[in-house]
Amino acid sequence: MLVTRNATKWFKSFTEWNWGELLKYWGQGSCAFDGSLGGEEMEYWNDLYISSESKRQYWIEFYEAHTQKIREFALKHLSLTYVEVELENDKLAEHLELYTGVKQSCVQVCHPGDDWIRKHNTTSRCHPAGEEPPEIDHDVENDNNN
Repeated sequence: MLVTRNATKWFKSFTEWNWGELLKYWGQGSCAFDGSLGGEEMEYWNDLYISSESKRQYWIEFYEAHTQKIREFALKHLSLTYVEVELENDKLAEHLELYTGVKQSCVQVCHPGDDWIRKHNTTSRCHPAGEEPPEIDHDVENDNNN
């Protein structure tokens, strides 16, 4: 299963997750998707890195190219059961149930970080799709406590 999303939104999430730590890890850490890896199999990615006008453009193009390479792999290996869903599609749970048999109730939307839990006054980072708890207005809450 390939879960896709808008590449620009993916980049925003990618760079904001854990204050940019994931970007550092992928770019300069163990993954080295910063144009520095040698070898014939990395030539495509290194060329993409070199031809990009900015890091933002590179990572967006990286995401789109990687997604396309997965699709091409699936087309070359027709014995695979390939399912692709869009993360931000309101009907994601419905589509998964229709095409895979996974119950809609099993599909959860999850949010990283304790900040989200505090904002929504909840105990879980996850909730059923389409059932996000309301955000708590802490200013109103603080006024009521005074």
